[in-house]
Formats: sequence, C-alpha cells, structure tokens
Amino acid sequence: MVEAAGSAGFSVVAYRNFDTDERYFVLQYRTTSMSNCELLNRKISNGDYSTAMPRVVVCNQRISYCPVCGRRLSKYFTKNLEAFDGLVDTHLPYV
Repeated sequence: MVEAAGSAGFSVVAYRNFDTDERYFVLQYRTTSMSNCELLNRKISNGDYSTAMPRVVVCNQRISYCPVCGRRLSKYFTKNLEAFDGLVDTHLPYV
C-alpha cells in the first residue's frame, strides 16, 4: 500500500510534521491519480476546457496500525528513522 501513494484508490502515506518532529502514517483514498490531476491542470492552464473534470476527492485518516496485518506501525518506523524520512520525502507530493 505504501507503493500506491498518489494513485487512485487506497494507499498508505508516510508523514512527518517538521514543526513537532512527529512521524506517522496516513491511510489515503483518492478518486483520481496525481498524474491525471496534473494532466487536467495543464489542459486547463492552456485554455482547454473541453475535458470533463472529474471530481477530485482526497480523504486522509491518520493510522496507528497496519491495515493489512494489524501491527503497530510506530514499532517499525522508530527502528530506522532515516528510512522513514526517506519515505516521507518520496510521499511529500501526495500529502
């Protein structure tokens, strides 16, 4: 689910609040993938309004447990904060 970040449907996104240094995961649902949103934005900025605009809905829910296996997520990412922060950098466009 972590690899699906930015895609339509469900994904898990790594997040870090840089003000408080708090790290956690978010269960995210998107009706439209990020790549489709970017394509629609380019068309609109070029004056092409002929494309039907889908309703873009993004829902985020902070989670503490893995939605697949039920294990506590903080137990795993606190062991390697550097790897988690790398995932945060990858997921930053999707937050």
